Amino acid sequence: MKVVAFDVDGTLIEEPGDKPRADIIEKLIWHFQQGDFVVVWSGGGLDYARMWVSRLGLDKYIHAIWPKQKTATTVDVTYDDQIVKLGKENILVGPGNYEERW
Repeated sequence: MKVVAFDVDGTLIEEPGDKPRADIIEKLIWHFQQGDFVVVWSGGGLDYARMWVSRLGLDKYIHAIWPKQKTATTVDVTYDDQIVKLGKENILVGPGNYEERW
């Protein structure tokens, strides 16, 4: 089991416009189905991340919502729209492309 974290803005939702990113949401659900521990986090804080998990209907696929910076050392894989090195493997999420790694 891996710990996999997904950012909200620009990752689970498009900016601007707050449109759900179906490709990334499918990837989140896939990780859940593989038995991974799925986390959502956001620089916007815990309440902001909780609101989006609920709004996107992802409650049943999420194991936890964590503060982004505080728990980074325990994360195996991160999905984010910005270059961050918060996990052991970091996947840069661009429009329609979530396979670019650094």
